[in-house]
Formats: sequence, C-alpha cells, structure tokens
Amino acid sequence: MRKVIVVEGKTDDYFIKVLRPDIETNGVLIEKLQGLGKNDSRTFNKEINKQKTSFIKAGGGKLGIVLDLDDENLEDKLAFVNTSLKEIFDTTLTSENDVKTIVYEETNVEVVCYFIKPNLDVLLRGIANKPSNIADCVEQCLDQENIKPKEREKKWVDTYMRYDICDSKERENAKEKVTYQFTNSKNAWNLGHQNLEELNEFLSNF
Repeated sequence: MRKVIVVEGKTDDYFIKVLRPDIETNGVLIEKLQGLGKNDSRTFNKEINKQKTSFIKAGGGKLGIVLDLDDENLEDKLAFVNTSLKEIFDTTLTSENDVKTIVYEETNVEVVCYFIKPNLDVLLRGIANKPSNIADCVEQCLDQENIKPKEREKKWVDTYMRYDICDSKERENAKEKVTYQFTNSKNAWNLGHQNLEELNEFLSNF
C-alpha cells in the first residue's frame, strides 16, 4: 500500500520524522511542496494530481495533507484543500482528521488532512523544553526593527536550537547538530506536549 504525506517544506518533513520515527519504517513517503503550494492552487493541484496517478499505479493507499493554518480560518483552509480534492478526486472532506475513502478507477484511496495552528514555528516554540534566553533576546531585537512576524518566528526556532541548545563546538558542525533530531537528543523538545495531540492523531492514520 502506498502511503504519502504532503507537507509544505523540509522543516515539516524533519520534525515529523523526529516526532514519529516509525513514519519511515512504516514506509510512509513525505512529499514537500517547498512552500509553493500552501496558497497557490495550481501548484497544490499539480502535487495532488501527481499523487492520484501514483496511487492508481500502486493500486490504492493513503494520502495525508499537512499545511500551516497561518492567518486563515479553518473553514477557508479546508475549502482550499477541498477545491483540489473535488477537482481531482471528485470528493471533499468535512473536517480535518476526517478520513474519506475515495474509490477512483477501482482504486481505494484514503484521504485525510491536518492544519498546524498557526504554523510549525509557533508550535515548536510552544513545546520548547529548555530555557530560551538567547532566542528571546534576539526576538526582542527583531521586534524593535519591525521584522515581519513570520521571519521572527522562524528566527526564534533557529536561534533556540543554535545558541540555547547547541554549544560552540556543536555549532561548528551546524549542518548535523542544529537540527530537530540532534537537539531532540539534548531534550530540547517536549514531544509529549498536549499541543501535539492533534498532529499525533493525524499521524496515527499512517
């Protein structure tokens, strides 16, 4: 059975694999939109259509969709996903974590979606497990410079891992050490946090 989760980008990919190491051992593929499809219907449609073709060839499977909610409301984000599902699979979802079985050309495909609220960077900050003095200080400086909230949120996570968690020697090998996997080995993230319950519920489908 083909199992695929479509995410926005590589950070989602990396974190999901840290949260649920069994994802890879269970043969789940994570496909990345690289941020292009999160609000672009043509790019998103292209990815979903590609997955439909793959499922037909594989004889069925499971399709998961994970997007940031950001500043949108739940109804609008679900409508964005449903527009593509209606066009490509002729079906829609009633809510997130609603598993819909689609029968297409005698092929069964289970589809389910989840929206991270409001986005992965804010979620990560909420489950940070260690003091974040340097990250908080950098954020205050960026706030005074009127840096966009999205940029501040990403910078906080990077600074937390790079300076609050990693030591100077580890920072020399940033490619391997300033990562979710390594910083998690230093207890940087509370993977049992209640803020992850909905995401874990979604991932349990795979």
